[in-house]
Amino acid sequence: MKKPRILIVEDEALIAYTLSLKLQAYNYEIVATVATGTEAIQITSELRPDIVLMDINLKGEIDGVEAAQQIRLHQHIPIIYITAHDAPEILQQAKATRPSGYILKPFRDWELHSSIEIALYNYAQEQALRLSEARLEALWQLSQLKGASLKEITDFALEAAIDLTHSEIGFIGLLNEDASDMSIHTWSRNITEVCSIEQKSLHLPVAEAGLWSVAIDQRKAVIINNYAGDHPQKKGYPQGHVALNRIISLPVFEGMRIVALVAIGNKATDYDDSDIRQLTLLMDGMWQHIKHQEAENALRKHSRNLALLNQAGQAFSASLELDRVFNNVLVTVRETLGVLDASIWLQEPGTQALVCQYVANPDVEEIRGWRVMPGQGFVGWVAQHGEPLVVHDTQHDPRHFKDVDQHTGVEIRSLLALPLWEQDRVIGVLEVVDTTPYRFSQDDLQLMTSLAATASIAIRNAHLYQQTKQDALVKTELLREVNHRVGNNLTAIMGMLGAERTYAQASFGQVEIAQAVTETLARIRQRVEGLAVAHRILSGSGWQPIQLSDLATQIIHLALHNRPPHREMYVDISPSPVTVSPRQASNLAPIINELVVNTLKHAVDDRKQGRIVVSIEQDAAWINFEYRDDGPGYPKAILEGQQPNVGMYLLHRLTKALRGTLQFANDGGAVATLQFKSEEGSIT
Repeated sequence: MKKPRILIVEDEALIAYTLSLKLQAYNYEIVATVATGTEAIQITSELRPDIVLMDINLKGEIDGVEAAQQIRLHQHIPIIYITAHDAPEILQQAKATRPSGYILKPFRDWELHSSIEIALYNYAQEQALRLSEARLEALWQLSQLKGASLKEITDFALEAAIDLTHSEIGFIGLLNEDASDMSIHTWSRNITEVCSIEQKSLHLPVAEAGLWSVAIDQRKAVIINNYAGDHPQKKGYPQGHVALNRIISLPVFEGMRIVALVAIGNKATDYDDSDIRQLTLLMDGMWQHIKHQEAENALRKHSRNLALLNQAGQAFSASLELDRVFNNVLVTVRETLGVLDASIWLQEPGTQALVCQYVANPDVEEIRGWRVMPGQGFVGWVAQHGEPLVVHDTQHDPRHFKDVDQHTGVEIRSLLALPLWEQDRVIGVLEVVDTTPYRFSQDDLQLMTSLAATASIAIRNAHLYQQTKQDALVKTELLREVNHRVGNNLTAIMGMLGAERTYAQASFGQVEIAQAVTETLARIRQRVEGLAVAHRILSGSGWQPIQLSDLATQIIHLALHNRPPHREMYVDISPSPVTVSPRQASNLAPIINELVVNTLKHAVDDRKQGRIVVSIEQDAAWINFEYRDDGPGYPKAILEGQQPNVGMYLLHRLTKALRGTLQFANDGGAVATLQFKSEEGSIT
């Protein structure tokens, strides 16, 4: 058992010597014998004795009572006065210092011994009570840390542990499931003042922890009051590390599993079982509070997740307008998780590129419309592999597409991304990002997985709804278009026949009627074939807008089947993306046919070959169709609009139906320029 350590303050050398011998006989350790109050104050601060025997009448400027007062200001050490003075005023002065005893000289040995033992016992009880009160106060304050983070809780508990044990430094480490790895979660506040080693290595294998690991191996608290001595598992410490003289390490249990380790060091006096008891109770209280906080957080998070999923489900089922639904859901996700942004990227038809369609944070609105290819960045990786992805720190992942960070000026550090499925293919990606590393947990992944599945169903339903609407519209318009076009075609045929008859009667005698009728029927047949080509093209497109260059190519080549024998015609049609509506196509087909008929009639003559050039352009809402050949050009009567014939009659009527203009000119051949407004996307 450790000997009590006593400081003797006595200015009579013989009395001090005799007193020292008597105390040693009772198995006490004399740390020092001093003759003045000043020396008593200094030695008490340096050697920290367990008890002080103080004479009142001392040499020097400071008497025993004043020295006791100074000692009491800085340390809780029991003091027993040993004096020959029994005057009431001296006793009153001594009582003000709250001594642990007052022995009058001369005294008997057993009186001295019993006074010391009682003083030490009372002091130990007072210390235990004081420590218990301090620990209970710390636990009460700990219980008031409502909603505090794990770091805030461990920071508070560590500083309380250092205060309770009168230590200088310490840390709290959290252990993994099998207690093989320790994460130093909290350092004492003053560690940077006494230790020049940068606290960057926060993860440490327990096998490399040296003396700290002994408590984990033995599953009990370990005290080392002589760190400088030889210890089998001692590994030393690097240059710049704070010097250690005493340490205590204590495992924290949850059931039978060690979940944490608290280590403190450099107490001025030896650690003992009292320190272990206080640490054990404090750390148990800390861990219970942590588990209570975790349970509350888990319940709060579960309720939040259910509310989010319920809100999202209601939004998805209440409307098939994806823009409004997704914008509302993404804003809710962002606010619920407290993250920088949430966004949805959808595949672009045809290119497979992923386009950012929806964002929750207006501060990063400029990324809306950004495109990435499959495999590019985190979004492209998720789309390509069809797997969810959690990135704890993007700065250490080579897949990070940094263009977005550079463009927005915001550094993304953590990310959660999930594929959106439609049947067996990925159609997009749901992405949640934040500026804090290690932001997302498995709970967040599970929540967003459920949300992504719900979003995928909503997208599928919206697509089916839109397709159904489009199909119904197309069918309705198709039936109306067929009826309309059949009626128009019949009317056109009847008009052609009537016009040809009128022209034949006016231009020919009775003898020439038969031949004129034959030629007329041939021209009518060619015009009807042109209408049939237009009908076939429109049917193949589902009565959607078609490219004007495709229509011109097929009509021109059909009309050229009637060219004179042994004549070659070269056709040059510039590729163009300009499209026309079904109504316009039905009018354009006979116009193009009439222009080709005019070329075959007037531009070929006796030449063996000729050329047709077509160019198509669009300027804002107007479409310009230019047709030219390399023949002799239009007669003067046509240029002046004075030559009546069926072809010209049809051209003007059809141009009027297009609500356009048709102009004729000669420029190295005949040039016809047709201009009309675009109706792209309409079916009338």
